[in-house]
Amino acid sequence: MIEKILYLEKDGKAIVYRCFGTGSHVSLPARIGALQVTGIGDHCFAPEMSVRVNRDQLKAAYRFQWEGAPDACSRGSGMEADRTAPGAGADSACALCGDALQEIDLPESLRFAGDYCFYGCSGLEKLYFPAGFTRLGGGCFVDVHRISNICFELPVPEGGSVPAHEYGQIHEKPTEILPENLTPPCLKDVLSEVIHEFRADVLLPGGKCLYRLYFPGYYETGEENTPARIIVIKYEGMGYKYRQCFIGRRLDFRQYDSLFYETSVQELTPTVLRIAFIRLMHPLKLDEDARENYVRYLRQNYRDAAAWILEEGRFDELAMLCRLQPGYFTEEILDYYLEEAGRRKVPEAVSLLMEYRRRHFKVQRKRYTF
Repeated sequence: MIEKILYLEKDGKAIVYRCFGTGSHVSLPARIGALQVTGIGDHCFAPEMSVRVNRDQLKAAYRFQWEGAPDACSRGSGMEADRTAPGAGADSACALCGDALQEIDLPESLRFAGDYCFYGCSGLEKLYFPAGFTRLGGGCFVDVHRISNICFELPVPEGGSVPAHEYGQIHEKPTEILPENLTPPCLKDVLSEVIHEFRADVLLPGGKCLYRLYFPGYYETGEENTPARIIVIKYEGMGYKYRQCFIGRRLDFRQYDSLFYETSVQELTPTVLRIAFIRLMHPLKLDEDARENYVRYLRQNYRDAAAWILEEGRFDELAMLCRLQPGYFTEEILDYYLEEAGRRKVPEAVSLLMEYRRRHFKVQRKRYTF
């Protein structure tokens, strides 16, 4: 819980530079007094506070000022802000920053984040960017290696919209209207900063998940070319190619799907399985050829797929395989899934698969002649 915030007032808005309090969960307020919170400053949640900001200009706000009356404005600034800065007094032990943080909730009013704002938050696992967020500073995800899920909310459509069925998405209401631009404004910037693998969830206004994508990781290596006196940068891992699947700032779904064959050869099996399952469960703008490529891989590697589903309890993925048309299961694959589910003692999977067998495969009864 946040007890105190250091912020900078600029153009009638508030930019947060430091938070103090207890716990590992930070929930930034949308307003501090009468000021709307539109940004988080450089190094806001990093272990060390930014040296770019003039600390004499920072103001201090306390919890009652964003939970209480709207006209309660901060009276602390200048030397008070310096005394509460990390390393400057007893309050430094209460700074909410670095590996102590596991979850950060950003307000809907947020529009930008400064350089290295999440630097060193090695315990951070999930993050949500609101619809109005458009600008991400450099180095924001350095040493943030545990984050596995980042959510992005799409802006409310401004007249440009199309029926959902035109994108091939399976919806309860096929006439639902979706934004014309299906790419969150900050998705490309986030992908350029996060180099390890993670899942991106794109949400419609209101929180309903529109689609998900899985991005593998990558890393850079440098090789010295002595005669030319240059360093050649090489990218290891398919994650770099997946991060280039954009036309301008719009995500190119077809290019994303075209990388799957190469991915199935170069990446580890669990990563390939996640890409295939997530794409089939959220088939937005998924054409038939790409769909068949994903299904073919899961058929060819049904033993790995079964182990992954049963070990992690992925019953939604198993139900999706049962719904695929044309059918995913052959008698051989179905028998293997049932055998593994029984051996691992997963009754939910056994029940689902037995019902599938009853509906799609005729049971051959043994006949005896006397």
